[in-house]
Amino acid sequence: MNSEQEIRTNITDKNIIRHLVRYLKERKKAYIISLILMVIAVLIDIYLPVLQGKISKMLGTDLNTFAVVLQIIIAYAFLSLITYGIQYAQTMILQKTGQGIIYDIRNDVFEQIEKLSISQLVLIPVGKLVTRVTSDVNTLNELFTSILINLIKNAFTIV
Repeated sequence: MNSEQEIRTNITDKNIIRHLVRYLKERKKAYIISLILMVIAVLIDIYLPVLQGKISKMLGTDLNTFAVVLQIIIAYAFLSLITYGIQYAQTMILQKTGQGIIYDIRNDVFEQIEKLSISQLVLIPVGKLVTRVTSDVNTLNELFTSILINLIKNAFTIV
């Protein structure tokens, strides 16, 4: 059994999740704000088709409803702008938070690589080590910046 396989067998999913949650806990406030913004955006997104339905029902009636239809269209546009603003703020918060987490992970990985002995480093090809670290960190970046929130958002939208 080579060194890489020995290292791999000592790592379990439970340990990996525990380490990743540690990074999330440090930035819990930003994720809570992002979740609140996501809930507001989803509620507005769910309500927008209701406004469209009201407009379509009123279009078949007399001309006196034009002012009401115009008010609904203005409300629709206003709610759409609010949704876009909320989504922008949420994206910025998640990106900033995700980049902070990735910065911490990269520092931890670098410190861990520095702790390896020369004999351990000789066993692992340099290109493989660099590629593995880079791709894994980029995958974690995607996890922290979009996958978690989109998973919760889609589940909330379905409910």
